[in-house]
Amino acid sequence: MRIAIDRLLSEGFALELPREAGESDRLELERGVGVRGVYASDRETIVLDGVRADELDAARVTWFIGETTKVLAAPLVLGGAELDARIARGVLHGRQRFVGRFGSRELSARAVGLDVGATRLAAAALEGAGVSYQSAQGEPAEARAARLALQALAVGTERVRVELEGAECRGAALRVWAGLEVAVATIELRGGRAKLGDVEISFAAAAAGDVRLSKNERGWEIACRSLSLRGLEVRTPSARVVVSRLEITEGLRHEAAGLTLGAAEIDELTAELALVEPAPESGPKPRSAPFDLRFLDALAGRVFVDLHVDVKLPIIKRRVATHEFRIPIEGGKIDFHELERDLAFLEDAVLDFKLKGDRLVFQKDIPLVPFDEETIVYWSLDDEEIALAKKNLVRLRRLFDVEQPARKDPRESKVELVQLDLDPIEAVLRLEGESEIVHRSLVVRLGGAEKDALGELRVAGAVRHRPDQPAQPGELRVDAREVRAGVEGLAVGGRTVAVDVAEIDAVSDVRVVFSGLRPTAVRGALRGVRARGVRAT
Repeated sequence: MRIAIDRLLSEGFALELPREAGESDRLELERGVGVRGVYASDRETIVLDGVRADELDAARVTWFIGETTKVLAAPLVLGGAELDARIARGVLHGRQRFVGRFGSRELSARAVGLDVGATRLAAAALEGAGVSYQSAQGEPAEARAARLALQALAVGTERVRVELEGAECRGAALRVWAGLEVAVATIELRGGRAKLGDVEISFAAAAAGDVRLSKNERGWEIACRSLSLRGLEVRTPSARVVVSRLEITEGLRHEAAGLTLGAAEIDELTAELALVEPAPESGPKPRSAPFDLRFLDALAGRVFVDLHVDVKLPIIKRRVATHEFRIPIEGGKIDFHELERDLAFLEDAVLDFKLKGDRLVFQKDIPLVPFDEETIVYWSLDDEEIALAKKNLVRLRRLFDVEQPARKDPRESKVELVQLDLDPIEAVLRLEGESEIVHRSLVVRLGGAEKDALGELRVAGAVRHRPDQPAQPGELRVDAREVRAGVEGLAVGGRTVAVDVAEIDAVSDVRVVFSGLRPTAVRGALRGVRARGVRAT
């Protein structure tokens, strides 16, 4: 049968083509304006030859591309349509359903859907311009669009659901074969929301350039040359992070192996984090690996703290005192005699630092009482540190390697702490030059050849401790500027993160909230964040 297609559309046209299994391909045309061309068919093939139309209106289109990709639109309006094609009828038996080319100057639809395996895209409305689709026997099918705009868009996979108020693509191309490939020159998104388990993500607007997406046996792979996000917010049950503007340049790629970013910039990031107290561990607690503190050798500045102590002692029964520590730090070293002099009068009289052989000892030595010396704690020193100790200097990192002599009867030095307050705390510090922090597989590189690790760190506030009493509130306020670091081997959410270099202009208005000696929450802002070479594998 061969007829002019304008006669075929005079009373509408419905085409239903069964597939081997599942839903049929279906096309329901209601009306055509300015239609010309030829329709021909036999038992196996429908031929559409030179079909042109000023407008085509379809009540419903359900069409499969390959075995796993389905397109749905109801209704669909085409303006300036062109169609030359061969459509296979009946069960395909290895044939392609559509061979040929379709094009449309304009396109609009409602209730649009695209299913790719277990991934589904649905939109309430679609507008397009410069749309075309072509497929040759035995070759991938390709679709192109100069412009596509979607409203109320939702994308769902087995694990993630994303909702968008609107999306617009320019220069889009889709290629369907055993998998799926999408390339888009630019994408603009509005009002995005996503949920992945307990994590909720939203953003006000996003734009990406030179976007590539593919779906294959390994899953989804996503890449783009640039990405810009405005009003980004991430929420978990214990945290909230807000980013005013995020710019990713020099490429982004996400695949099964992980995520890589060439470079990223953040104007301002504010965060609120609740610190959950870890559950007690059953059984013996393993010894943690030693922490490399050599980076403290680059520390300089000062620490002022008033230490208020209320303690019960075996002989004098009760001692209440305030120790006003004023500690200058230079090259990671402090003067331990100056530290001793900051003790209150009684403690200064009976407690001393003293170099004994290759040990720096902190001892009790009551004046005028012979043979009273008793080592409380001590530190083993190497030759260089012995030379420093002769000048009353000790490295801060050495103080963490404290040792205690064996005692015959631990009850001899029974002490009961009633109150311990650090109020106020004031510190101004800087970290000079280059250094590293190493802990197991984690490496943090601080500073660089031309820039210090930390221009300035200011800490102020108070922390209070009352054993066996309700925890006292406390807070530390932290500000920093000119931070530079790189990271390797950071474990985050089952991934290992590395950053070649990250720079932060300012860490501002950070508040660390304490309950007694335990931090319970952190909130604050980072401004002027720049990172290069970010990888999560």
